Amino acid sequence: MKKILFASFSLAALLFFSACKNDEITIEKVLPKHSVSYNVSTQEMYDTFGQVNFIRENYLREDTLCIGVTTFVYDSNGDLVDSKMTSLKNFNAAQQNFENLVEGKYTFITIETLLNPIKNFKSSCWSFDDSDKISTLKITQTGRPSRVNILGVCTETVSVSNDVSLNVTPKAIGSLINFHCYNFDKSKFVKLGFGTQDILNYYSLDPMIQGKDKYNKNLTASGNFNLRCSITTERASQGYYIPTYVLESEIDWKNAAQDESNANTSSWWTWKSSSATLEDGKTYEAGFYFWFSEGDDDYVGSFFGDQTDFDVWKKENDDLIKSLTAVYEEPYTTWGGTVASVKSYMSDYNFGGTNTNDNGSYILWYYGKNREDEIDYYFESATGGLFMSYVFLNPENVGEDELSSAFNDMGYTFVGSGDGYATYKKSSTVYIEVGLNSQNYWYVAYYNPATLARQKSPAKSVRAMAHKRKIKNSYDRSALMNKLRSCEKAISEEINR
Repeated sequence: MKKILFASFSLAALLFFSACKNDEITIEKVLPKHSVSYNVSTQEMYDTFGQVNFIRENYLREDTLCIGVTTFVYDSNGDLVDSKMTSLKNFNAAQQNFENLVEGKYTFITIETLLNPIKNFKSSCWSFDDSDKISTLKITQTGRPSRVNILGVCTETVSVSNDVSLNVTPKAIGSLINFHCYNFDKSKFVKLGFGTQDILNYYSLDPMIQGKDKYNKNLTASGNFNLRCSITTERASQGYYIPTYVLESEIDWKNAAQDESNANTSSWWTWKSSSATLEDGKTYEAGFYFWFSEGDDDYVGSFFGDQTDFDVWKKENDDLIKSLTAVYEEPYTTWGGTVASVKSYMSDYNFGGTNTNDNGSYILWYYGKNREDEIDYYFESATGGLFMSYVFLNPENVGEDELSSAFNDMGYTFVGSGDGYATYKKSSTVYIEVGLNSQNYWYVAYYNPATLARQKSPAKSVRAMAHKRKIKNSYDRSALMNKLRSCEKAISEEINR
């Protein structure tokens, strides 16, 4: 009987303990793991800025920098689950593989820029910070970026329920600005710069943040002059320009210069700032043009915009400098030419009128547009037969040495001189005679000796016509000069960084 009771107790105890053990077991479902094959095109962002050949020839083939593709992967809660960096020495696709991803929705954020393999594959101007959460991921500016530091970004959200292959292409963000400087070899300045009132602190990569909110400015530097790029006057005079890269979407920009007294210091002369709104992936032209100095004041032209408007601005400034410095442009000298041909040639000049002289010659005259006062054309009739052209200049505006230098620049050689006049020759059909007329103005008479021989007393007629011709109106540049003087004068500023 005792044996039976003991056996029954043992069985009950076994059943009791077995029941307790089963209650404590938790069965977890093992989710399948998947992989994402992630292929990143690397050339498009450089194509956008037209920098493929420059980057390839100067950095990739020289083994100084490499293309860096950095990808961060976040789950549906915005937590980082994986990240990878791939470097390349060419514009091939970067291949990254992300494994052990359970079923769910993931966001891939990829950043492309050039990295330095010698310095642990770091960028000289950017760091990718606070990557643990998608809401805090950002690109921090750590240096002064140039075209070597342009950025491309792409964001892809995908649901993973099996193995996936993704092909992505980072798009260019930020803007490239080409800084051009002209005519500063005529100035006292030895170094020229482009800067902004503010500078970027960081750029947010959180997909939930859009527009202006993505850009966080460095408030410590705000309101100061922040140099973005610079070039020596010597280099600028040789035709070089400086590209700089700006990540911000809005800037208050200004041009700046240093003379010998503040060269290589933090002090710059700056001109009035202007605002600009920038588009991702677009290239802009910034222009800086020296006009003239007057006392301690320096007058310049400034520009910011696209290539088409820049070309117009450049030509206007070239013409302005020519009008301020050029003596005059050669008149029409196709002898025997028509009145219509001369009018077409002189379309950029203000027409003065017509006249006839005592010999019956038909005369067209124009106001000067550079430093000459007037240009006259003599014809055999009212329709054509051009046989002489005149330029009249005030000796108070143009000295004898300047006039001789102008003839030399135009390709004329000295032939000889007479009583109060000198003769120069460009070809067998184009001669000039220069002297002072009865009104004490320089006259420069253009003629063909063979054509002029048909006129009466050809050698005398040149001077006779010049002495009889009256200056209609002196070219007045005062309005232009006053306009230039009204431009903003330079002020001294300290560079912030």
